Amino acid sequence: MMTMEEFPTTKIFSIRECGFDEYWLRDQIYEDPTKLRLGDLQPISKERTQSQGGRLDLLLKDPEDDSMFEVELQLGATDETHIIRTIEYWATKTVSVVSVEVG
Repeated sequence: MMTMEEFPTTKIFSIRECGFDEYWLRDQIYEDPTKLRLGDLQPISKERTQSQGGRLDLLLKDPEDDSMFEVELQLGATDETHIIRTIEYWATKTVSVVSVEVG
């Protein structure tokens, strides 16, 4: 039987510590959105310019029900501007979809 001192230890490395960045992560997800484990999503766009400013990291679509997924990537601590940008994008798209359906 092994003693506690004999068990190997594991260290978790961040993406940055491994020499990668947000662009690498974005491309990994864009090439294979199933890595997010949200179903069989299809990539629509990356680094999409938004009318209110800024860029949307990734836009994915579920082909079964046409629902859209906005993916904002940030390595490290959460930045409130990413959260605000996500809400603004959703609000803009919701208004434009409602306008098309009503109009």
